[in-house]
Amino acid sequence: MTHPTKTLTHHALGVTATLPHGRYPGLITLGCLLFLVWGAGFWLSRHIYQERETVAFEFITYQVQEAAGRIRRVLTEADQVLHDLRMAETAQTPELTPGRWDMTRYPGGAAVLAPDGHVIAASPGASTTGWPTLMARLENAPDEPVIGEPVPDKDGRALLIPIARRITKPDGAFAGLVMISLDSEALSYLPPSLEMPGGSMMLLTEADIVLSRTPALRGIVGNRLLDAALSRTIHASAEGVGSGVSLPEGQNRLHAHQHLRDMPLIVLASVSHDALFTRWQSLRRKIIATTMLATGLIALTGWLWRVRRRRADMTADILTVLLANTEHGVRVERADGTVTAVNEAGTALMALPLKTGPLTAAAQDEETRREDGGAVHITRHALKHDGTILIGTDRTARRMAEARIAFLTHHDPLTGLPNRWHATSLVQASIDQRAGNEKASNERTGPRSTAALILFDLDGFQDINDTLGHEAGDAVLVEVAGRLRELGADQDVVARLGGDEFLLFLDVPDDEATIAALADYIPRLLSQPVIVHGQQVRLGASMGIAFHPRDGRDTATLFRHADIALSRAKKAGRGRARVFAPAMMAAFEEHRMMESDLRRALENKELELRLQPQFSCETLDITGFEALARWRHPVRGDISPAVFIPIAERSGLINPLGLWALEHACQIAAGWRIRRRMAVNLSPVQLRCDTIETDIRDILHRTQFPAHLLELEVTESVLLDGDERTLETLHRLRAMDIRITLDDFGTGYSSLSYLRRFPFDKVKIDKSFVQGQSKDRMTRVILENIIRMCADLDLDVVGEGVETEEQLNELRRLKCGEVQGFLLGRPLRPVAVEGFLARHARRSSGARIDPKVALAPPA
Repeated sequence: MTHPTKTLTHHALGVTATLPHGRYPGLITLGCLLFLVWGAGFWLSRHIYQERETVAFEFITYQVQEAAGRIRRVLTEADQVLHDLRMAETAQTPELTPGRWDMTRYPGGAAVLAPDGHVIAASPGASTTGWPTLMARLENAPDEPVIGEPVPDKDGRALLIPIARRITKPDGAFAGLVMISLDSEALSYLPPSLEMPGGSMMLLTEADIVLSRTPALRGIVGNRLLDAALSRTIHASAEGVGSGVSLPEGQNRLHAHQHLRDMPLIVLASVSHDALFTRWQSLRRKIIATTMLATGLIALTGWLWRVRRRRADMTADILTVLLANTEHGVRVERADGTVTAVNEAGTALMALPLKTGPLTAAAQDEETRREDGGAVHITRHALKHDGTILIGTDRTARRMAEARIAFLTHHDPLTGLPNRWHATSLVQASIDQRAGNEKASNERTGPRSTAALILFDLDGFQDINDTLGHEAGDAVLVEVAGRLRELGADQDVVARLGGDEFLLFLDVPDDEATIAALADYIPRLLSQPVIVHGQQVRLGASMGIAFHPRDGRDTATLFRHADIALSRAKKAGRGRARVFAPAMMAAFEEHRMMESDLRRALENKELELRLQPQFSCETLDITGFEALARWRHPVRGDISPAVFIPIAERSGLINPLGLWALEHACQIAAGWRIRRRMAVNLSPVQLRCDTIETDIRDILHRTQFPAHLLELEVTESVLLDGDERTLETLHRLRAMDIRITLDDFGTGYSSLSYLRRFPFDKVKIDKSFVQGQSKDRMTRVILENIIRMCADLDLDVVGEGVETEEQLNELRRLKCGEVQGFLLGRPLRPVAVEGFLARHARRSSGARIDPKVALAPPA
């Protein structure tokens, strides 16, 4: 059954499939949540406000109705008084007379006035103030009561509200008016339910004149205090509700009004908005605080969601890139086998024969094979939520790499021969096998056999690398390995120990003739020419041979003895073979003991310096000194530098020895009254030291010896290996104003290319040319050409080893610059230098010095 699949680039994490991508969907979701929260808070606040406002309007409307009924009753009673006064008039009498009314019946301040304002009758305490206005309004008005503006009483303590009706004659003519004055407090009524902060009740005329207000407020009664908007609202309907700002108090108030039937009056009740909605304000603040808290929580949730989303996206991207670029195949499937995710490498897993069924552990491993024979390792992991993830790894390359690593661990990668470690184990196994067969060998008749461990180096191999390159050197090594394989039998061991060093371990007859033939045959076999890059290359081999069991019964002993024999063969010259002998071991122990003594001599400062003077060849003036190390052993006596210097180089003691000689020589020369040049030999091993420049700079600083008076003498072997780092080091030393001298020129590996590759300051001609010129014409010709060449190259020349006047005169004839030798001065102790300089100065008062006179006594 084929299942639908998805690539892991679309399904790296579950979160990538469920969360919306991009920034804007999240911001929209967050905005919607904030809108809902603030919308809900606004709606709740508005809803509670409207409910309270509705209840407030219903409340004050009811209070207005109740107050209007009470005021109507008071005014009805007053109007009834006016009717009674009018009824006392007789219609047949044309004029009003005081005797017609009994005013004692109206103690509330009633009065009857003629049209001219004359008081016809009045009760005690009656007030007629404001009658002209009432008279003017009643003269042409219908038969309705008229209410005048409030006026103060006689004492000025209270306000009186006049109410009047017209008196009509029988013929319908205007005869006067009857009026009654009501105390404004009689019309002021505030229901107990309105006795709250900000509650008030007002009685207004049709002209918006305030007749009364409860509670009383100074300056209110008798004035028009309504603004235009509120006046229009009140006169627009018989009754209603509204809100606005109270002019006298400047407060926002809710109000309700009602017009009194049959009377030109309006009842207005109001309450303070702030007083009524005090609790609503507190509740609104709580709603706002709750909304802001919810906003903060939503914002925090959104921020956390964003952080989680970014981390999830980053994790998803990382896993997607890793899984898309991994060499492992990944397949995710459900329990029913439906593949939910697979990367490109994982599609190959679907074609492999795999185990089925539930996992018995958290993870299971199995190995399967592809059709091409490649090995694939499958790991199955059970997921927490119903499913399995399969990770397939192609182990074919790994298996090949492991085999390759195993081979390289035991073999040389270039030649395929066993390496040193593997060769040691093979030799030991062969020795163990020979020990097991020793008894059978003793019973066997015929010549006995032995095993030979042969170590050898290729002579001249470095020259091949230098001249033809390392590729040619590798080709030579492969050819040598092939020849050695042909030489050995199946049971023999052939190995490359490193560089140009090889090993043979083979069975040979135990007789001197065979051993001698073997030692002669192998060098001849290896000396046969090898064709490299179209050129014939010839090699030699230095061999060291040790035999089992004669020279050792274990691998370590055999290797040590063969190595000692190889060292003796190298010292004897190229193409030599040496068989180990006990005397070699004694010499090796001697060498080792001398190395130990040399180390102790350095630590105990037992070495000494000798200073040999150098002279001008023409004038025999002293030009400088050469520092020479000397070692006087407490038991062996004086040991030549030719003996202990090579030991120091091989044992790693040459650097501390050379630095000691350099610092000691600079310190001695710095103390002379007249400073001279000081020449110090520098070993090739020292030049390869990384800290040589710093060490020399520190020595010059400590001793305060001028750098331009220091000469460092190096031999041609320093430049033989062609190491560019050595040349760079010499250039940096010369940049420090130190003079560089090429020592022993003309011997060993002399090459004129050295003078071109590095600009030396001085060339020291080896004593073999100086001393051999009188015996050999060819030597004299070479000497002459060397001096002439150095003159043409502007190089100073020193001829060393001058021991006869004939040698000195010949060097003078050839115009050699400086000379050095026993004829003019032997090596001196440092304490004898000052005396030698003084004697030389006294003897050199003339123009030239006789060599016999200049000859210094031995130090």
